[in-house]
Amino acid sequence: MLQELLTAAAAVSAGVLYVASAARVVKQYERGVVLRLGRLAGEVREPGFTMVVPFVDGCKVNMLSETPAALQLRLLQTVVAVAAEKNSTLVLPFPVVLLRFLEAAQKAQGRPGGTRERPVERRDRPVER
Repeated sequence: MLQELLTAAAAVSAGVLYVASAARVVKQYERGVVLRLGRLAGEVREPGFTMVVPFVDGCKVNMLSETPAALQLRLLQTVVAVAAEKNSTLVLPFPVVLLRFLEAAQKAQGRPGGTRERPVERRDRPVER
């Protein structure tokens, strides 16, 4: 009886280990591809939980930040999704390149990133009432 319990426990632990090694999570800003013995297997894996065959498959991810066009497409997908869900929401995408240009222009004028110069108040004269 004890030997049967140990055998069952070993089988369960081996199964849990197999499933744990098969589980992969593709992050939101990534896309994954599965390479089975070095060749592409199946389609691109979308963000979320995915399973692979352990010791046979490899899961490679491609970060969207490496391709600027993919980031722009993702931004447009987000804008479309927000517009479809919330009809009263106005989304105005603002290009980051323009923000960097404005920041460089401020630095050229001698103002550090976004702080405004305020006029100095003079208190040397008496206040007339």
